[in-house]
Amino acid sequence: MNKPKRKKHPQGYSRIRENIDAVPLVIRQLESEKVAFGQRIAEKMAGFVGSWQFIIIQTSIFVLWMVANVTGWFQHWDPYPFILLNLFLSFQAAYCGPVIMMAQNRQETHDRVRAELDLQVNLVAEREIKKLLLKFDVSRIAHVAKIEHKLNEVIALLKKS
Repeated sequence: MNKPKRKKHPQGYSRIRENIDAVPLVIRQLESEKVAFGQRIAEKMAGFVGSWQFIIIQTSIFVLWMVANVTGWFQHWDPYPFILLNLFLSFQAAYCGPVIMMAQNRQETHDRVRAELDLQVNLVAEREIKKLLLKFDVSRIAHVAKIEHKLNEVIALLKKS
């Protein structure tokens, strides 16, 4: 049994085709790569700090803190203007900011790889569309030439009669 002949593709096509075939593998590899302990903590912390659960818990703590200090249920450990509360908030911001940036940097690396893979896929799609348009144009020109030939035959027959 004869093997079908492989079509010759333009230079660089096979490399792009290989990249497209590698897209699912690369994405799976990115998702399953070993992540350092600090990176896992950064991602979990960024996920928690960016959630409604965190906002509700933090708001509840702030309200309880202020109510407890204003009403004097307990000793006023942080009287109004709540300087100790501001210190805690500053401490939280000082640690959350860099940790969130670490998680974003890792995500940016993944996004960059995916964008490069998308570009490769788009380039192949563009090349295929151009080929189809070229085939369509050639077919249309041949069709118009046939119609023109038939019209010339009809005109010649009309002139004879």
